[in-house]
Amino acid sequence: PENPDQWIKVVTKKAAALVQWLQRVNNGTLLEQEIDLSHLFHPETFLNALRQKSARKLKIAIDELKLVSSFEKGKVAADIGIQLQGLWLQGCQFDGRQLVDIRDADGQTSELIHVPVCYVGWIGRDAASPHPAEATVETPVYHSLDREQLLCTLQVPNQGPAAARVLGGVALFLNGSAL
Repeated sequence: PENPDQWIKVVTKKAAALVQWLQRVNNGTLLEQEIDLSHLFHPETFLNALRQKSARKLKIAIDELKLVSSFEKGKVAADIGIQLQGLWLQGCQFDGRQLVDIRDADGQTSELIHVPVCYVGWIGRDAASPHPAEATVETPVYHSLDREQLLCTLQVPNQGPAAARVLGGVALFLNGSAL
C-alpha cells in the first residue's frame, strides 16, 4: 500500500474487532446483534455464508434468492436477516426511512451521511420484497469511498425518481473514509 502506517492501523482495528466477533460466535449471538461489515477483511464471504444459511433454512436453491433491505425494523424477517450498522451514504440525503433530495439551504450538507441500522436478508426470488419496486432504487454498496470494490447492491426505499439517484451517483459505503 501507498501508506503502510495507515494500512497497519486498519489491519489492527479489524483484528481487534474480529476478536469481539469470535466472542459473539462462541456465545451464539453474532446474528442477533448489529453487525459492522467494515470489520471484516472480506465482507462478501460473510454475505455469501448468510445466503447459504438462508437457502438451507428456506429450503430453496441458493441461486433462487434475492437480497432485500429496509431501514424499518420488522420489514425483513429477523430469522433470515441481519442488522447492518456503520453504513455511509453519498449523493443524496436520508430522512430516516428513505433516500430524499438534497435540501441544502445553508450550504452545510455533509458529503457523507451516516445512516441508521439497515435490516438485510436473503429471501426467495418470488417472495414479496419489503418495499414496492417502484418505491426503491438499486443502490451499490462499496467497501470504501474509492468505489473500487463493489460489495453488493441493495434496493433502498426512495422518494422521487430513481433516475435522479442514479445520475447523482448515490452509493452506500462500509467505511466512511478513503481506506
